[in-house]
Amino acid sequence: MPKEEFFSKYMRVDDDVELPTVPKDHFDGVPKGCEEVEMYEPLIQLIRDANLEGSFDFINTSVHADPNSLPYKKF
Repeated sequence: MPKEEFFSKYMRVDDDVELPTVPKDHFDGVPKGCEEVEMYEPLIQLIRDANLEGSFDFINTSVHADPNSLPYKKF
């Protein structure tokens, strides 16, 4: 299914939504060639700096559980 059809069918919005844009090099600050867990804090900060969070909370759970998670949730 083409993405346009998917969005039209399942994620309809009545009004146009203005999406934020960031420079192409904005995420160049994410470390490369490091341990995977070392990239999450810089990535989360870059997302916040670009105001891309919207209504979401980005929480680094790479080495610990989300303290606000329900106790039966897997992590």
